[in-house]
Amino acid sequence: MSDSARLLQDQEEVIGLFKRRWIFLFSFAVLQCLSGFAYSCFGEINDIYVLFFKVNYWQVDWITVAHNVSPLVFSLPLLYFTLTKQVGFRFLTNASAFAIFLAFLCFTTAMLNRSLFAIMVVGQTLNGIASQLLMSIPPIFAVLWFPENEVGTTIGVLMFAMFFGMFLGCILPVTILKNSFRQGCHNTSNGCHNNTNFKEMTNDQFTLVVMFGALLLCGTLFVILLATFIKNFPPKPPTYAQKLKSAQVPETVSFQQMLATTKSVVSNKSFLMATLVFASISQCTAIEYIFLSEILTPVYNEMKLKIPKDTASAYLLALNAISGALAGFVTGKIVDKYKNYKVLALVGCTVSFISSVGLIVGWLKSSYALLCVCNFSLGFSARAVMVLLYEIVTQETYPIDETFVSICMSSIQVTLALLYSVAGRAILMSLGSLAVLVFISFNVGMGVLFCLLVTSTNKRLQVDERPSQNNR
Repeated sequence: MSDSARLLQDQEEVIGLFKRRWIFLFSFAVLQCLSGFAYSCFGEINDIYVLFFKVNYWQVDWITVAHNVSPLVFSLPLLYFTLTKQVGFRFLTNASAFAIFLAFLCFTTAMLNRSLFAIMVVGQTLNGIASQLLMSIPPIFAVLWFPENEVGTTIGVLMFAMFFGMFLGCILPVTILKNSFRQGCHNTSNGCHNNTNFKEMTNDQFTLVVMFGALLLCGTLFVILLATFIKNFPPKPPTYAQKLKSAQVPETVSFQQMLATTKSVVSNKSFLMATLVFASISQCTAIEYIFLSEILTPVYNEMKLKIPKDTASAYLLALNAISGALAGFVTGKIVDKYKNYKVLALVGCTVSFISSVGLIVGWLKSSYALLCVCNFSLGFSARAVMVLLYEIVTQETYPIDETFVSICMSSIQVTLALLYSVAGRAILMSLGSLAVLVFISFNVGMGVLFCLLVTSTNKRLQVDERPSQNNR
């Protein structure tokens, strides 16, 4: 037997694919969908929370902004436990599922009584923990269970699920709730004042309890499923590159080694630039989900729309979310075939910048149609860049553990997202709606410049491996 034939036979014995990966992919997609829904379902109906809990708009902001608090507390311990193998893929998945379960439990409980506003904020903080973990899962799960020619599609499907959840979070609440909280409500620094009667508020309250309770039940089912079946690793790795990498990981890692590895990752120019691009393009534009209804207020009457303002902003965000969902899937299929990630990312960043400028023009001209087109384009391009960046950072930092790298990336960019949210509220209150759109466009433009500094090397593909194996 020749050396090459013997090598191929050895690879067949140590690597393999398993059909159960598709069940796990569906489970993670549902979790991503639930987390995306929990993030986006508050901003467009903030009036009802102001009324129900008798709080101010900036307090209601924290139902969404609290999503980005968890990285400030959990990032460093999570990095250490991940690298020392005290926390594995199974823990990440089960912890994220349980955090989503607790988040919807908090949302459901808070809507039972007007004095439980703090419980609602705690729920979003828990969703932030789940989201941080779930943002790390796509590249980890993809390389652990799928061959290289399916990695992009796998990441894309999970990104699709997250933004489809955000789409539902924009559309479902404004669709199922009564119009009572929209009538006669106006923004003031002291909250929302109108003549909504108690009976109507009770109906809306009951609707929200049912909505959150149904999603709580769904989350419960997937907590049980993943806790029962998911493992840290498949029985065999999907590629020879994964086999070699797992063999190189030391069994014990000290705290000093963890710091050295962290330094190695964050000092990698491509990792750092890709993370800044991620934050500039994705997280900065995501502040629309908090403020868009208020951003539209000065120009809403000039648009002469026949739908309520919160519904108009919900439709805009729904276009952003559904285009992002489509982008995740389409981009995943493209990068499975075309591996020049930097070129694709640069095109996506440029389109995002043009779209952000279009939002400014649409606002100035009070053109709802232009705002729709630009939100769709911005959602598609920004989320396509996300998929590409996940590929870039895991390729560039190979053979460092993908879990560790992904948590580093998500921790930095979600922390930046918190700063963007706080800055966005300050700009809105002091300078107005147009200034917020300019702030978004400026940061997206910076993302284009950061993308020019990213390098992209397909290190995993340089490892000798068989491109595909038969399903088992």
